[in-house]
Amino acid sequence: MKTIYAFAAIAAFTTAPLAAQTLGNAPVTEADLRGHIAWLADDAREGRFPGTPGETATAHYIARHLSAAGFVGGAADGSWYQPVPLVEYYNSHGRMSVRDAEGRAVALPELAVRSPVGRGIASGAQMVFVGHGVDAAGQVVADVRGKVAVMLSAPRPGENPMSGADRRAALARAGAAAIVILPPANFPFEAFSRQFLGRTMQLAARAGTAPAEVLVSADGGAALLRAGGVDPERASEMAAAEGFTAAPLALTADVEAETYVRRYTSYNVVGRLPGRVAESGAVMLMGHWDHTGLCRPEGAEDRICNGAVDNASGIAVILEAAERLGAGDRPDRDIIVIATTAEEQGLLGAYHWADHPTVPLDRIVVNLNIDTVAIAPRGTPVAMVGRGTVPGLEAGVDSVARSLGRAVDSDEEGNAFIRRQDGWALTAKGVASIMAGGSFSDMALLNAFLSGPYHAPDDELTDAVPLGGAADDADLHVALARHFGSRAIYPRP
Repeated sequence: MKTIYAFAAIAAFTTAPLAAQTLGNAPVTEADLRGHIAWLADDAREGRFPGTPGETATAHYIARHLSAAGFVGGAADGSWYQPVPLVEYYNSHGRMSVRDAEGRAVALPELAVRSPVGRGIASGAQMVFVGHGVDAAGQVVADVRGKVAVMLSAPRPGENPMSGADRRAALARAGAAAIVILPPANFPFEAFSRQFLGRTMQLAARAGTAPAEVLVSADGGAALLRAGGVDPERASEMAAAEGFTAAPLALTADVEAETYVRRYTSYNVVGRLPGRVAESGAVMLMGHWDHTGLCRPEGAEDRICNGAVDNASGIAVILEAAERLGAGDRPDRDIIVIATTAEEQGLLGAYHWADHPTVPLDRIVVNLNIDTVAIAPRGTPVAMVGRGTVPGLEAGVDSVARSLGRAVDSDEEGNAFIRRQDGWALTAKGVASIMAGGSFSDMALLNAFLSGPYHAPDDELTDAVPLGGAADDADLHVALARHFGSRAIYPRP
């Protein structure tokens, strides 16, 4: 087999159960989770990148364990696998030249140019500084059609900031001919440009025309603004000012970028545990199985980004929760498990499922997304991503947490991550979707991970990875699934 990597074999997967253990309400142990994480984050999986043998093995593993827990295939055709057509881009070459109002070339040290969709061209286009790119409502208010939009990489200050990818997508929809990204001071351009010029991915259904994107260094961004008539020291202040829309720059640009294109199909793994009461709705447990694969150049001492915490830990929690939900008394409502592909490439598997749901969206009572849970120790308070966004939902989460002897962290710090996780694809469709657990309670621990092993070869399973908090969160999700799965305890809003 070539690019399908034995998915024909996966499609023919037998649902004969493994030796099942009747666990009922038995607590999830650190050893339970460690076994799953060790397998998923082993070097043999090569970082679980979509479209590789690591995906095939991972999808098999998840489906086998869900089947053993009493789940059935939940894809539209009754199988375990929902196809997700993807397009992958590898940058070939790119350039940008800028001229001022007098026709003189503006020197821009250190820039990287890419096209998200094969080829992007802008010729003699007017440049315009658009601040953060969108207003507080997430809308593009500047006239960028046919122009080169120059955007700050930092998100707009305030609650629920849009990610850089979302803001660039909004500018693309508004007709920008190209997008220049201005980083903050002390920006490590060399390290980030390698990632920027690496492979990118998009859903095949959403692929099409899109503007070229240009990453400049901090010094290059300052030179660009200065040449265009904007004080770089005041750029952030300008962008945050009330009523700011855009500042035209006295500059024009030629931009060209071209990429190689690869098309293939990846898969979401979908399982369903039928509830006791038909047509009473469903509770979803969601987590992404993928990671970033071979993330260092050939010849590097360690090329594999194993993704032990992000997100083998989340999949481990889901599998152990599924086993207990299948072994105990069935909830009234269906329990849907979806392990998504290509989260690391922009929540692509989640967006595809939201566009092609295997369960009608209006039947979903709540989606519980589980990601990067092996951060905090046992006894960490329960925090939420999405607190305050679904009226009344947090009351149920808080009561369940307290029933398990856990404190509740009721602040909304976690909402800074609301657009950075798979649940956002469902939130955007009006489905109640949250993340609950200890990882978003201690921001110092979370930020230490994000600034350290995150998306690096160091995200491996070691004795230092705190699995106690993850075990707590697994027990929490068993209890949450039963709480929201009960029509008596949680009538549909």
